Amino acid sequence: MSQRFSESKCPPTLINSTVGKKRNMGVHGKIRPMAAEICTQFDASPETVWGEVKKPEILLYVARGMMGFAGANKFPLITILGFSKRIKEKKGNIDSAIQTIMDSAQNMQRIVDDVLDFAKPVRLALKEEDVKITLCRACHTCITKAQEKNIKLVPHMPANPSKAAIDGFQLERALVNFICNAIDACGTGQTINILLSQGQGYLAIRIQDHGAGMDKGTVENMFIPFYSNKNNGTGLGMPIAKKIIEGHEGTIDIESHPGTGTEVLIRLPYRPGNQ
Repeated sequence: MSQRFSESKCPPTLINSTVGKKRNMGVHGKIRPMAAEICTQFDASPETVWGEVKKPEILLYVARGMMGFAGANKFPLITILGFSKRIKEKKGNIDSAIQTIMDSAQNMQRIVDDVLDFAKPVRLALKEEDVKITLCRACHTCITKAQEKNIKLVPHMPANPSKAAIDGFQLERALVNFICNAIDACGTGQTINILLSQGQGYLAIRIQDHGAGMDKGTVENMFIPFYSNKNNGTGLGMPIAKKIIEGHEGTIDIESHPGTGTEVLIRLPYRPGNQ
């Protein structure tokens, strides 16, 4: 049985390191509840959590995340500081400057919300639903974005219901991320095929585009937090989508080649008897 966090079991590295030297600054009092929350959320002992944290690959992962977070917020911060200075110096259109500052602040808020969303364990409210309906909703959500580039979303659905134990809201979120990625990769007037089929013990969702495609390095890194080739992306959409699919005990396979397009294959557990 896994252990819950308690102060008596807290590793010395947590209590007595540099944090311990800053007790008068209040840091010591804040770290314990944070560590307790981590251990409780992941149902792991403190020894397990801190043993993982100290691994070089985890430290590198955290460093990349911090660099990504800083990079994503750098441009909005520069914008806010620049236009705040213009307002102070009474230069330019004040109303326009204020709107630009508000837009930049909202972008920063979106980044922070995505980070918090990614950091939380996935909590799914599973119930028997028709995956076909959820997939159709995801397509409908993406229609406006597709129409801006005159891209056709072509769904291919089975005639019969395809019911599985899913959280419809969360699964739709993940599917919207994959479909929007396909739209971003496509040129004007192209077609994206979205297929749902039933396999042996699983449902298969395929999202096929004939867009720019990705090289091997991009495919390997696309689920790493803050990794993004988009100017306006946070790099958290794909990691969050992956967490949702894996929370459904599903799998994701990506096949892509530069210049030929990409196919995303999502498999979800499926029991035909539950129709």
